[in-house]
Amino acid sequence: MKGRPESLLGAEELARRDKHEFEKWIVPKLDGHLVNDGKKGADGGIDGIIYFKPDDGKARKAIISVKGGKNVGVAMVRDLVGVMKREKAEAGIFVTAELPTKPMLQEAAETGIFKNVHGKSYSRLQILTLAEIMKHGKGPDLPAIVPNYKRAQRTRKSGDQGQLI
Repeated sequence: MKGRPESLLGAEELARRDKHEFEKWIVPKLDGHLVNDGKKGADGGIDGIIYFKPDDGKARKAIISVKGGKNVGVAMVRDLVGVMKREKAEAGIFVTAELPTKPMLQEAAETGIFKNVHGKSYSRLQILTLAEIMKHGKGPDLPAIVPNYKRAQRTRKSGDQGQLI
């Protein structure tokens, strides 16, 4: 990737100019792992994965979906919910360059919460805006993110959509 944005304006420009490079930049910034090592191609609705360990020590995952375009809507959040279910992910992180709509926030809230053994609650689906990430240093609210966990890989079998291993 050529140059890394250091400001909100630079990040917005990258999102406008090259959505794939934007994904490749933002996923690791959130301690996530790029799917397919960031190569273009079918990703099954998964741009990245964050591994985390709640207090029970068992690694879990959060699916990252990145939207750098201007047209975001509730259908995209619903798509992420479907991917979370398919992949049996504990959480989902929806990253958008634009402000989420009220229906998007409502759909995210309806996915519910999960708790750690101490009773701390975490939203199952979190929406992060580029402005929150760049201006306020906001990231996913998850227990014990494991940034160096094994990378997500896909295997292909004839006729399937690929499975995470």
